[in-house]
Amino acid sequence: MENNLFIIMGLALAVAIGIGVFFVFGQPQEKWIDADGVKIQKIPVNAEIIEKNTAKEKAVAQLMRGNQLITFVGEAQGNGTLQEKEMAKIRAFSNLAEMLNARVSTFAQLVEGQLQSVSTSQNKQQIVSASVDAYKRVTELFAQARISGAYVYAYWRVREGNVVKTYALLVYDPEDVKKYIQMQPEIDSAISSLSSLGVNFFGALNSVIEEAYKGTPLESKPSEPSKPTDQVQQPIQPTQPSQPSQPTQPISPTSPAQVNIPSNYIKGIGEAYGKTEIEAEESAKKNALSNLSEQLYVEVKSSAILKDQLSQLIVDNKVKEKFQSEYEKTIQTKTEFEFMDVVYKIVDKKAVEGKYYAKAEAYVDADVARQTFEAFVSIRLGNSLLASKMIYTAKRIVDKYEPILGKYKFPPRISEELSMIVGSIKNKYNQVSMMVNNVNSTKIVDKDSAIKVAQMINEIDAMAIDLPSELINRESLRSYLSDVKIELSGPSETIIGEQVTISVKVQPNTITLLRVIGENTENPDLISLKDGTTQLSGVVKSVNSKLTVTLAGIVSATWAPGKVSVNPDVLRVVTREGDTLRILAGGTAKIITDQNAMRKNATKDALIKIVKKAAAEVLIGENKELLNVPVDDYILDRVLAGIDYEITASGEYQNLYYVVVDAKISKSRFEKDIEYALKTAPSGFALLIVEGDENGYVESMMIERILSAGVKLVSKDFSKKILEEQYKLGYNSTIVAKYAALSAARYLIYTKVNAPSTYLSEYKLYSVRMLVNTQIIDSITGNIVSAQNYEETNSGATIQAALSKIVNSSNFQAYIQKIINSLNFENVEISKAYRYTFTPERAAYSAMLLDALKAKYASLKVIENTGKKLVIEIDIDMPEMEKFFNSLTSVKVKKVSDYEYIVTK
Repeated sequence: MENNLFIIMGLALAVAIGIGVFFVFGQPQEKWIDADGVKIQKIPVNAEIIEKNTAKEKAVAQLMRGNQLITFVGEAQGNGTLQEKEMAKIRAFSNLAEMLNARVSTFAQLVEGQLQSVSTSQNKQQIVSASVDAYKRVTELFAQARISGAYVYAYWRVREGNVVKTYALLVYDPEDVKKYIQMQPEIDSAISSLSSLGVNFFGALNSVIEEAYKGTPLESKPSEPSKPTDQVQQPIQPTQPSQPSQPTQPISPTSPAQVNIPSNYIKGIGEAYGKTEIEAEESAKKNALSNLSEQLYVEVKSSAILKDQLSQLIVDNKVKEKFQSEYEKTIQTKTEFEFMDVVYKIVDKKAVEGKYYAKAEAYVDADVARQTFEAFVSIRLGNSLLASKMIYTAKRIVDKYEPILGKYKFPPRISEELSMIVGSIKNKYNQVSMMVNNVNSTKIVDKDSAIKVAQMINEIDAMAIDLPSELINRESLRSYLSDVKIELSGPSETIIGEQVTISVKVQPNTITLLRVIGENTENPDLISLKDGTTQLSGVVKSVNSKLTVTLAGIVSATWAPGKVSVNPDVLRVVTREGDTLRILAGGTAKIITDQNAMRKNATKDALIKIVKKAAAEVLIGENKELLNVPVDDYILDRVLAGIDYEITASGEYQNLYYVVVDAKISKSRFEKDIEYALKTAPSGFALLIVEGDENGYVESMMIERILSAGVKLVSKDFSKKILEEQYKLGYNSTIVAKYAALSAARYLIYTKVNAPSTYLSEYKLYSVRMLVNTQIIDSITGNIVSAQNYEETNSGATIQAALSKIVNSSNFQAYIQKIINSLNFENVEISKAYRYTFTPERAAYSAMLLDALKAKYASLKVIENTGKKLVIEIDIDMPEMEKFFNSLTSVKVKKVSDYEYIVTK
């Protein structure tokens, strides 16, 4: 008995050991994607291979055996849908594009190296620039997943809890890529031209990719899966920028790629949401770049180093004061700076309530960024100085910073802008220098030759207010001009903002040109005389305004009014010269103890008037004030950054504190600033105006639905004032939309309602026929973006009951949704829903289509499904949806009209 027991226990122990051995050694310890028997990519043991490109199997195996296999992995997270598979593919291509983008400078250096042994009459730097442009175009094609030479070899999925991660393995085949690029006429033409100049484009491109793999251990002899004990070769995957080596195993696709950033790099951080993972990442990268640009602006504004450096270029104190004013304006005027050789790092990404979130970091070399940014700001300041006739100061800035343009690479747009500014400054400087040389080379022998030279100096002074005094010896003229006399006569009393006329007389009457210098006046720089007389007009802008008329600064006369009265309500366009408006406006505020706040309030009042006046001139082309049109503070802040203004008078008047503000406005800049403000607003605003809605049912329903879609509406008070202004001035809706931009509205939603009613005595009901017409108008262009009409008849015990039935119907809700779908805010996502109607030939076709739609789009909502008719609502627009229809093989979807389709087999 005991022997039997020992036997049973022994057998049980053997079975247990056998089971243990099975679980330890019988279970697969690793899993691979292979190609023609060659192990290619190691994947998690629990991974499910969902697709493999068998047509490319031999080609992939051959690349692996030849130690030339280059792969990129893309990842998408979600529920394991077909859409995530496509996203993983796009992400793999994006990884390839990012790697190439991060190595633009490497590519440029390779091309420069090729050109060292080439003799050409062409500018080699231009050849390098053209090569880089072609390289970037190829990179764009990769980012758009449009290069067939790089292809997805396999897809696999890994489930982690409730999340399914989908991966795509992208293979880069250099020869296939070359064949594809040569099929693109635009790029191939550029590459052929470069080839004739000695550039081996594809050689440099492949070298960039090879450079990315430096330090990756490779086995010289590939192993076969039949020899599991052998060391298995891994496909090459690129190191990240600035990372000198790569571990034996490829980067894990389930964790973000690690990027080693040099200590001298500065970082920008950006976050964003998007409909897709890629869209969120790209938006986050863009925001990270904006953050970098903002950091540099803040650094320059908070530090006086650059300002002090540039101020040292100026000796004259008056000129220095003017320069500092121009410097402050330039620094306050933010323009998005672009960077070269940016390294990106995605540090977080996740799905949040049906959208994707991403957080990105952007890194650039700090020294390069600061020097290029400093050159960017300084040369743009030079352009502002040029416009203010400070030509010599602008030229000193060019002399200091032009070498930086040649030393560093700038983005094409910025490079072109700065080069044009440099060219303009040099041209104007050369023009003035020639005039100075003419003055100095003219011999002064008598009064006539002295007058001739003095008039030439007048012209120079009018062109360059910062002309160094040592360049011209004015004193040599004094003895010849001793009997020259200038007389001025004008009103002894005037009002701030009044245009005055001054009579000018000069002896001898052979003098035909005099220089005018105004203090707190608006006046011409030069006046011409005939027979020794002329009239000079100027606008008084302050209680201490005065005008000086001079001949070369040697002989002068000054007019100043004896008394200047205050007009705090002044508002007038002083001059219109080309693109420039000069506007004078008064502003008032209550007298309070806080002097700074009081002055600020009065100044803001004047500036709002100026902005309204400018808006009338620029946006609608009329000399109106638009005083009742409200101006949103957001718009006011943005446009004021581009307005050059100064306070010319201030004081107390009739128990109010007043200021008079003189503003110079570039019309084109003003219009662009409003456009930029509307496009980059943190909230998407629309102005809703509803006419004819006597009971308020339509307006209240529209407000509710539009707000729920994430659109902000301009306040009712603003809307009322704008509508009152329309009635008063008689403007049409497109003009209303343009000046509605001042209230920060990106769109005007202009709705007209007509709802006649009839009492049906037989049924004791009211029948209401509602007609609604809505125009959606772009406030930037004034163009009608969309026009929607609606008509419905319903009845009720009261007129209000019938109206309530109409506005609460699903058809009217769909009508409002069409209006919402017409709104496209550049910087804000809103909830859009598109309604599609399908008529199937058979009920089965409707079911097949619905299954395909549900598999791809989780946000789909079925409105109606009867077998004869299928109506869905979804947040996918028509072009994108029709791409999906064209990809279907189970059914055919034929378009009847917008959003209406027939479904056949």
